[in-house]
Amino acid sequence: MLFGDRFVSGNTSPPLRRAMRRSLWAFLAVAIFSMVLNALMLTSPLFMLQVYDRVLASQSVPTLIALSLLVLGLFGLAGLLELVRSRILVRIALSIDQHVSAPLFSASTRYGLGTGQTSARHLKELETLRQFVGGPGPAALFDLPWAPAYLALLYMFHPILGAVGIVGALLLIVLAIATEVVTRRSTPAAVATSMTAQDLAEAAHRNAGALMAMGMGQNYRDRWLAANRRSTIVNSRLTDRLMVLQAMSKSLRMILQSGVLAGGAYLAILGEITPGTIVAASIILGRGLAPFEQAIGHWRSFSRARLSYREISKLLNVVGAPEQRTQLPKPTGLLDVIGLRATPPGDSRIVLNGVTFSISPGQVLAVIGPSASGKSTLCRCLVGVAPWASGEVRLDGARLDHWDVEALGRHIGYVPQDAELFAGTVRDNICRFDPSASDQQITEAAMAARAHQLILSLPSGYETELGMNGAHLSAGQKQRIALARALYGSPTLIVLDEPNSNLDSFGDAALLDVIADLKATQRIVVIVSHRSTAIAHADMILALEDGQQRAFGPRDEVIAKLNQLFRTQSASNAGKQDSPARQRQTSEGSTVHALKTATATKFAT
Repeated sequence: MLFGDRFVSGNTSPPLRRAMRRSLWAFLAVAIFSMVLNALMLTSPLFMLQVYDRVLASQSVPTLIALSLLVLGLFGLAGLLELVRSRILVRIALSIDQHVSAPLFSASTRYGLGTGQTSARHLKELETLRQFVGGPGPAALFDLPWAPAYLALLYMFHPILGAVGIVGALLLIVLAIATEVVTRRSTPAAVATSMTAQDLAEAAHRNAGALMAMGMGQNYRDRWLAANRRSTIVNSRLTDRLMVLQAMSKSLRMILQSGVLAGGAYLAILGEITPGTIVAASIILGRGLAPFEQAIGHWRSFSRARLSYREISKLLNVVGAPEQRTQLPKPTGLLDVIGLRATPPGDSRIVLNGVTFSISPGQVLAVIGPSASGKSTLCRCLVGVAPWASGEVRLDGARLDHWDVEALGRHIGYVPQDAELFAGTVRDNICRFDPSASDQQITEAAMAARAHQLILSLPSGYETELGMNGAHLSAGQKQRIALARALYGSPTLIVLDEPNSNLDSFGDAALLDVIADLKATQRIVVIVSHRSTAIAHADMILALEDGQQRAFGPRDEVIAKLNQLFRTQSASNAGKQDSPARQRQTSEGSTVHALKTATATKFAT
């Protein structure tokens, strides 16, 4: 197998191992075709041998015609077998991609949630592996085991000719080992620098507006140029070294073929071989050394594919396949959070510490607090997309990690702080790309989000193409369509992370109507907002600061508690100079100010 234990350290992941095992018979077929092809490659030297030693000696035109027709048929068969072998390798590559792409995509997504790395690098690694397996590189490796047969035939012509071939093969093996050493040492660095430059370029395209608007384009371009220059230098050095080795292998093969011709001529003068053997020996030597030369030429792509294989195996082994979970019924009960302690992906800082609360169906929880207090992390934990260090999140009595991920997602509506939409139509985004979604379900979700008329005002209504991340919509329009997506399928738990940050007064009023409807239909609503209008419609309030739970309970009780705390701390710090405690008090005051406004709004209504 191309990437067996001999080439790959560590254990192969089950999906990749299964994909390779499924292709085992196809690889065996490639090996058989390679054996027949290499046998047919003897057609040319044997034809030359017969022409020089028999046809020219006998002056027999019929013999020449018969041999020519035979050779024509054999060459046609060889071409057909070469085509079939190439197609089999392409099909193997497609089969590997088909069986690995789905688990790799899922693993890459889950790995990104746990580490904060959002690059699709591992999917590009699969593309690299597929391109190598479906290319000419594996064919050269399958031809390599037949090189000794050519050298043995050369030895049968004459021991001296065989010795020349063996020496040439040994020298090419030395060059192949040198190529392996060079690529093994340099390929990881070359790949890493290339990925860095590519990531910078992708970030520039995603944020082109900000770069141009703030005059950052030239500075960021210089940063990308520096990364691209490093990548170019590293890759150029690797290419230069490999080109030297390839040139040496090519020159060595030509020298050896010329040496065989000269040695053969000398042996023919001595009468030890026939003139036809001279030409046949040169062709056989070239064919015997060709797999070594081709392997050296394709070694960089082989080394790159081997590295991709390792990276894919490593990811699939680290992440693993999602566990099979019992399908639980649709939740209708409490949302319980017990001693939740969480860190950001790829970071060791504690951003939530000991958060505990419980929300019943039909209640709205407003999560408040200054910036960087852990509100968005809490939202991500509640919907199961952020790992937590300790504690529990239970929905209807079942821990979130006891749910099947896809099944849980159908019962959750989530509008993240950055309401991203995907390339596709409005319809596709609202129904979460569910091919079985009915028009009624989609329009009901849009109407529930008060976004139906907004969508109808778009150029093609529900069939409007949004572009990547809803590039054709305003920020407020994206939030309202994201809210419709969150309400699709009538989920039990709806988590809204600042869903009104980009809404105008009309959109904000529509959001409040949506919250009222959700309360009336006994849904659990968690909303993060700095607007007093949203806070005033909450039943419960959770106040966070520096990841700590400052207060939780009914809205009016929490407001009274925080107001009292604010007055007490303000009095104790009156007249003092700024200090860390005083600065922290200022942050607390901003939270209480929002609560005061919410209270005023409540009594005004």
